[in-house]
Amino acid sequence: FFEKWCVMALRLPLALGSNICLRINSFRLLPGSITFQKYSEGLHTSCSYFDWIRRNTPRKPTRHKIDRIYAPLEEEKIDIIPDAQANIPLSPADQNLYNDICEKVSACVKSNDSRLFAVVHVAGKQFKVTSEDLISLKTPLLGTQPGDVIRLEKVLLVGGSQFSLIGRPLLPRNRVSVYAMVVEKTLEHPHLWYQFHKRRRHRKMRSLFKFMHNLC
Repeated sequence: FFEKWCVMALRLPLALGSNICLRINSFRLLPGSITFQKYSEGLHTSCSYFDWIRRNTPRKPTRHKIDRIYAPLEEEKIDIIPDAQANIPLSPADQNLYNDICEKVSACVKSNDSRLFAVVHVAGKQFKVTSEDLISLKTPLLGTQPGDVIRLEKVLLVGGSQFSLIGRPLLPRNRVSVYAMVVEKTLEHPHLWYQFHKRRRHRKMRSLFKFMHNLC
């Protein structure tokens, strides 16, 4: 009888809809032989898990966890330093080859036979740009005003019709320089957020505006 009464005492507040959190590790009644061990361990009910749409079904909490097979390994994590490769000593043969390539590339740039292009990394995205191009960024550039000239230091590739310079992963900053001008700082078109639950008289609509910067 006492065992049934304890079970009813534990279930009664849940039936009434109250929010309780019980964690009973061990319970022993003396002088008797009735023992409860870990009967309601981890029993947790909260209003945050209550489904206010269905009114009676508890909503399961969602957890977003990255699997281990998709996570980067410790030996794969590297520090990207653009100027680290510029100070690496080269052998005499490699130094001569390096000088010849630099002379040929400089001659191609001075002759201005083709239009140069570059692949830059800005605000977490890569853009293939050339002169007089216009790119739009959704991430606000703090501390800049329209008309300011900024330097894009993360250059992955520079090329033309006769040559291509590919970084591993970035080109050294003392060899390549790409400049851009902030043309406009404005907001995007409004993004509508609408929520509707049928037969509940529940409707919500919001207009979200995001930053947009145009670079030239």
